[in-house]
Amino acid sequence: RAVRASSRFPKNAPFDMNFSYFQSPVKNVVPYKDIDLQQLHKLITGPYLAAVTQQVRQADDYGKAKATLLPYITPAGTFTRRHTDSVVSMSGLLSFDFGHFDVTSAKEELIRFEGVQFVYTSPSGKGLKAIIENPYQCKTYAEEFQRLKVLIKQRTGLEADNTPDLARACFVCHDPEAWIKPKSPLQRMIAKTPAVQLLIDSLDCIS
Repeated sequence: RAVRASSRFPKNAPFDMNFSYFQSPVKNVVPYKDIDLQQLHKLITGPYLAAVTQQVRQADDYGKAKATLLPYITPAGTFTRRHTDSVVSMSGLLSFDFGHFDVTSAKEELIRFEGVQFVYTSPSGKGLKAIIENPYQCKTYAEEFQRLKVLIKQRTGLEADNTPDLARACFVCHDPEAWIKPKSPLQRMIAKTPAVQLLIDSLDCIS
């Protein structure tokens, strides 16, 4: 059951690290499935999105091509539909967009920022998207976003775009160099156990 979350964080929504994945176009507001960062990494670094990403970057109308062709996620959590009133669970993740800089050096700065879990090149090929895990300290997602936006600017010098929407569509694209935070030794040990490894192997990413 969805939890109303139009302004404050939903009080009754559980927290986990999953978020919703939506197939294109962006007008589609019903999620295809819920995924996690490991599955997102497999999707972005694998060949699945390579051709469509190139098509978007070469399009005469980039904005229209991106909105029409690329799938997207809602990093803040899982939803029954992409709307702030339709939250099922919160992920504890916030996403930030960065542009107009040297991608390589900016990526190195972002990776060092506390809480960063995932960084990949944006659909334009000229910016970065970062997904950050953070214990919420404010009453609303927008306030939490602004708090972190200021902190990122102070510590890295990078200015994030102003996108403080709980149900914001975050487009995904091909990036073979996408960075994901390495698992801890305990996480790696657990992943090697037969039952868990069988589960991981059975996850066919998005297909």
